[in-house]
Amino acid sequence: KKEMHAMSAEEAVRFLKAAKSDIHHVLFALLLGTGLRPGEAFGLKWSDFDPYARTLTVQRTWARAKGGYKFQ
Repeated sequence: KKEMHAMSAEEAVRFLKAAKSDIHHVLFALLLGTGLRPGEAFGLKWSDFDPYARTLTVQRTWARAKGGYKFQ
């Protein structure tokens, strides 16, 4: 297995600028800004977001399961 290499802050800014017109730009910004894994982000609901406390609560993940994907 190859060891993971995290983006530097400068690389993340360049990536987001390059992806600005992509339909998934907000998702990319969420992942880079919070450190969420994709499965955690896909499991989010609006009720997991508290705009007053400015928090997201991960309560479920979207993961591969036998025959497809499911929330865990």
